[in-house]
Amino acid sequence: MPRSISLTHLVVVVMTTFASLGSSVKAAGNYQTQTLNDTLQKIKAGLDTMRKHLPVEKVYLHTNKPNYSLGDTLWFKGYVTDANGRPSKLSGLLYVELNDDSTEAVRRISLPIKEGAVRGQIPLTRVIFHEGAYTLRAYTNWQQNLGDSYFFSRRFYLAVPAASAWLVKSVANINKIDGREQLNVELKLSDSDRKPLALKDVEVKLYEGRFYLLKEVMRTGVDGSIKLRKKLRDSVDISYLRVQVTSLDKKDKNKRIQIPLNVARERKIDLQFLPEGGNLVAGLISKVGFKAIGEDGHGVNISGDILDSRGQKVATFASGYKGMGNFMFAPVAGERYTATINKQNISTKTFNLPAVQQVGTVMQVDAVSDTANISINLQGIKNFTADGTCYLIGSSAGKVQYAQAIDGNESSFVLPKTLLATGVVRFTLLKGSRPLNDRVVFIDHWDRAFINVKPHKSIYGRRDSVALEISVKDRIGMPLKGNFSVSVTDDSQVKADVGGNFNIAASLLLKAGLKGTIEEPGYYFKRKDQASLQALDNLMLTQGWVGYDWKDVFGAPSTPKFVLEKDLKITGKVVDAWNKPMPNAPVMISSQKPTFVTTTMADADGKFTFSGLPAIDSGSFFLQANNKNGKHIKFGGLIVNKFRAPDVPDTQNDVVTPRYVNSNDEQLNYVARIAQRANADNTDDVITAGTLLRNVTVNNVKPIKGSWYNMGSIKPTAAFDERDIQESTVTDLYQFAKQKQPGFKVIRGRDGLAKSVIDGRTPTRFGFVVDGPNFLPMIITDPTSVDELIDELKNFKMATFSGAEIYPWIEELKSPGIALISKSDAGWFRNNTTGTAKYRPLPLMYPQQFYSPRYKAGEPIVGLPDYRSTIYWAPDVYTDFNGIATVSFCTSDLPANYTINIQGNTPDGELGSAVLKLQEAVKTVVK
Repeated sequence: MPRSISLTHLVVVVMTTFASLGSSVKAAGNYQTQTLNDTLQKIKAGLDTMRKHLPVEKVYLHTNKPNYSLGDTLWFKGYVTDANGRPSKLSGLLYVELNDDSTEAVRRISLPIKEGAVRGQIPLTRVIFHEGAYTLRAYTNWQQNLGDSYFFSRRFYLAVPAASAWLVKSVANINKIDGREQLNVELKLSDSDRKPLALKDVEVKLYEGRFYLLKEVMRTGVDGSIKLRKKLRDSVDISYLRVQVTSLDKKDKNKRIQIPLNVARERKIDLQFLPEGGNLVAGLISKVGFKAIGEDGHGVNISGDILDSRGQKVATFASGYKGMGNFMFAPVAGERYTATINKQNISTKTFNLPAVQQVGTVMQVDAVSDTANISINLQGIKNFTADGTCYLIGSSAGKVQYAQAIDGNESSFVLPKTLLATGVVRFTLLKGSRPLNDRVVFIDHWDRAFINVKPHKSIYGRRDSVALEISVKDRIGMPLKGNFSVSVTDDSQVKADVGGNFNIAASLLLKAGLKGTIEEPGYYFKRKDQASLQALDNLMLTQGWVGYDWKDVFGAPSTPKFVLEKDLKITGKVVDAWNKPMPNAPVMISSQKPTFVTTTMADADGKFTFSGLPAIDSGSFFLQANNKNGKHIKFGGLIVNKFRAPDVPDTQNDVVTPRYVNSNDEQLNYVARIAQRANADNTDDVITAGTLLRNVTVNNVKPIKGSWYNMGSIKPTAAFDERDIQESTVTDLYQFAKQKQPGFKVIRGRDGLAKSVIDGRTPTRFGFVVDGPNFLPMIITDPTSVDELIDELKNFKMATFSGAEIYPWIEELKSPGIALISKSDAGWFRNNTTGTAKYRPLPLMYPQQFYSPRYKAGEPIVGLPDYRSTIYWAPDVYTDFNGIATVSFCTSDLPANYTINIQGNTPDGELGSAVLKLQEAVKTVVK
């Protein structure tokens, strides 16, 4: 039986021998106390050094609503915290970006961090964005030292609010016909009023990624249905399957929709087995966690058997929430174990368990059975303590919270959960500096900020005034000062995050402590029974965790690759003709808008730093290095350290369902309200010609001043003047081409050379021509590598051009391309002057005010209808010493049902989250 540790005895030990640990530590056996103390101090000192050398930062974004359409503005409040949820005092800049599925950042901005928070907005204009799936990501430069697990990341679908859009009900599955797998798709098409698109001729294409597998002309049924059948080859990647439906009716003007197919083959289930603590050891009873993941990346509920090498059943297993579970069994030396699943289509497939080790330790941790304590049982420990003591360490946020010397005489321990902080806690069994076992658990003391909302009256009408008193207290009812953001949305147009999947606690306490994707993380914070507690522990068993590597803890600290940014800085190095540092070289920096000039001196290593720089919008800084006599250096160079953004992860297999597929009422109402307002205002806020996904259709292209390229009857398909270029917010030609030409990318051809192309079943060459003196065009040639060509395109700064035209054919290139118009017909040239550089840092964005109309009581309702989907957004709501804050706003013309979403934190790190209905808050007041 596990032996409870005497708290009184522990206090005495801590006070007399291990006071500086601040943890529960008890020496055992005949080893000298000083030796134990030195070892434990080394472990603690290693973690302390690591924490100070690489302190953790976490980021959370609270957005005004979960989903968006083209033409919306994405409003957000960013919270940058330390490892314990307190406002970070480290970084001074936060990077926020929107990435599409081309693995490119479509929009990236930087924002100044003040007291651990930022406020900002990204207008989702049609000039920059297109319909499709996007990833909203936020991080500091410093966070890149610890990988992207601490980044904030969330996926959403950016829709086109089309009044005449088609809607689709989609059902897809796979079965076997004559031994081959057949895809079965049934679509039901309707208009925005949900009337079937009956007897309509359409072209249907089935795609795998950019390659189509099937092309047919079909006619919809009287109910708007289309049925599609296709036998699949074994190598088909299901996550990339989609159907494209194009109307053949001329009145529909080539209307087209894309439908991602949400299917998964059972035989493609990925079943992973993860022994608790890390290893299966012969003769020792082990808890084995498992996770079943479908081909679509989601958890799959399964059951099955564990078999030995003779096919004898030795254990059974059955998953719980999201395909995760655990089972117990004692492996035998020399045996190999496999698992089979009790599903007809995959009953013959086997999955291997990890190999059985002859000797080792097994650590069993029970954080579920007892709400107050954690039980830890160590098996096989005597084999590792004969020549010295082992140590059991409990750590969180890089701090030792529990430490126990293990001499092999005792193997079971019980510790109160009160010793551990809320969040992901890591238990490690160490032999010297070598970890023998690792296990994480989730501790929750509910030590958060609890938010209550009280409206000032019980009934609200159209364009009525609303005042909300927000009260924030801790778990024992004491008021809390804090920094919060408040969003109020219309339930008829916005599906609220009632599950808590996007709240601050789910993000910073759970997602930031674990690697990979967590399905519906809000579920784990609504634990009401033993099954949900076990589901949380199964997640801890099977999900990779984030934390310091013990090799780094005990090794010499290395210099962080990414610097801590307090503000806008430009750093670099001055070198001579032999690329050696030029010490004490004067360096000048200047800008034209705003007018700014200053100088500094390089240090002994030729390195220089400029800080306190003015914010610039569209211009660049000019830098020049001089010699000791103050004259411009004629030989050598000036190297500027440019911001290195993290790679954008490939998200194509993380499918986000479009709004028009299996639509809910909120989505349809949102589009309808925009259409009604557009009709009242006679504007084009709603695209009435239908949904065109990544499809350019231009009937009338505006003339561009200075246009020089003439192909006779071949006219440009798109044209952009200087204002369009400025509104695009891109800085270079590579970004411009990615934004304006759907499918543009740089690839490596079969000849080994890099090529710029329009992606498709057969990639089409796509090039560039630039005007020059007397309209002598310069043609950009292809360098030898992909990176070289991208860098070459990035050298062309869009600020030097007054226009650009996309042509379906450019004779000199023998391909489609872009003809660029330089300012003053001067052409484009590269500045090869030695010792100079131009650098345009990522512009700082400052917050704007969210518009919230104010109506007067009794005023007649006139003018345009008020159909706001976001009723109110306040990024800076501070509670006072009494824990109280008040916000006010006016209802729209749809005052029926609103959701209030409040997120934030306190200076001490209590995280607060509340999602509640205004009507429920009203009922509370009435009672």
